[in-house]
Amino acid sequence: METNLKKRKTLTKRQKHDYAFYGGIVAFFAIQYLVFYVFVHFNSILLLFQRYEPAAAGNYTWADPVFANFKRFIDEFFLDSNKLLRQSLLRGPLTYFLSLALGLIPGFVGPYYIHKKMPGGRIFKILFFLPGLFGTAVLVIMYTNIAEVFIPSLVQTITGKQIIGLFANPKTIFITLLLFNIWLGAGAGNILYIGTMNTIPQSLSEAMQMDGANHLQELIYLAFPTIYPVFSIGLWMGIPAILTGTLPTYVFFGNSANPGVYTLGYYVTLRTLLGGDFDYPYISAINVLICLISLPLIFIVRSLLEKFGPSSN
Repeated sequence: METNLKKRKTLTKRQKHDYAFYGGIVAFFAIQYLVFYVFVHFNSILLLFQRYEPAAAGNYTWADPVFANFKRFIDEFFLDSNKLLRQSLLRGPLTYFLSLALGLIPGFVGPYYIHKKMPGGRIFKILFFLPGLFGTAVLVIMYTNIAEVFIPSLVQTITGKQIIGLFANPKTIFITLLLFNIWLGAGAGNILYIGTMNTIPQSLSEAMQMDGANHLQELIYLAFPTIYPVFSIGLWMGIPAILTGTLPTYVFFGNSANPGVYTLGYYVTLRTLLGGDFDYPYISAINVLICLISLPLIFIVRSLLEKFGPSSN
């Protein structure tokens, strides 16, 4: 009896290798998490209260006063004569809500059209999933040629009037970039919507049709409540974008974007790339402020969506 118990407790060579392999995999991801998440974020928090000082050990020393980086942000937001930071921050909500408004109807109707296998549904599939088939660089080149070459040529052919490219025109550059952003983000969302709609029992759809419901009523009263959990997650997870903006400005223009398409996200990116060590504490303060503002908003919006949203039952 004791001999058998000892045999059970003794690991075989293969089991030792298995446990070593398992331990190595876990250790790899644990170290990656500690270095690239815990350490990086801890370092960012420390930078909040520091300033760049080349003569100091590590090139950084404690700021005096302690909240100097936050004060710098407030001063630039309210007192900066060129108003760039203020305009960048205010453009975030404009970008978010315009994207939501312009993409809402196509974002629901398109997946429903594909789900019902209506005529021309494959065209919607191509339009929605095209961004996922090519790299971002290819899409940027293609979209730039459409906006700068094809559309001006088309307008000239139809009306005989010459216009400049949509990106070259300060009046159209923002909406042109916004439409690309909506199209770029449509693919992933529509895959989730279509997959969720496909879980609707066919019997429910047939019962509504027998009761005289049209496609609009089926979309509102059956499809939308079904995809609502996915839709609501997208809404509250997108709350930080209200502050940062989600325009792919840097992808199109690099460091030389028109101020009319600056968002806080692009502003922070430029300050990080161009400001160097001097701006890192300031950028850290901005990111922490975004987090502190976004976090309670996420919980509030999530609670409201859960409380007042339609039931899938």
